[in-house]
Amino acid sequence: MINECFYITGRGGSINEGLGTFLKTRSHVVTGVSLSTSFILNPFSTQLDAIQSEFSRLQQNRIPIIANSYGAYLLLNSLIGFPALQTRVLFLSPVVGTTISQLGYFKPPQSRQIASALAQGTLPKPTRLDICCGNMDNQCDLVALEALANTLKADRFLLLEGQGHMIDNDLVAQVVDEFLG
Repeated sequence: MINECFYITGRGGSINEGLGTFLKTRSHVVTGVSLSTSFILNPFSTQLDAIQSEFSRLQQNRIPIIANSYGAYLLLNSLIGFPALQTRVLFLSPVVGTTISQLGYFKPPQSRQIASALAQGTLPKPTRLDICCGNMDNQCDLVALEALANTLKADRFLLLEGQGHMIDNDLVAQVVDEFLG
């Protein structure tokens, strides 16, 4: 069991439910950012500020970061222009790029910023970067995600066969355990 991990949920998530509950079985303390409706209603820059305000503490204590779905998107945007984080980061089902699915068209705020930062070299890789996504994820542009993984030289890039945006709990547990181990 580790001392602490920092968890950034997906939209509508809570660090006290779902994956957050699981993480409490692997870490003495789970801190982070819950992307509640009230949080999401803040301006995009305020959302990024909330994450960036934790960077110093996370680096100083080498606290691993797990970011899920839209939380991964916010963390990616938060990293642009900052020095490389001196800690481990795991992206689970990250929202990357613009997607079109049966659910409709989804274009997150500042959607071109990540690709631009990658091209300009202003999106630094953390000490360790693991990325896990289902190959049937309808909320992630898999081509953009692969470009991200290749450009940042992800330490681990898992594209799980037959999995969508909601990856099977047993697979998530295995990926998290390997990341925290």
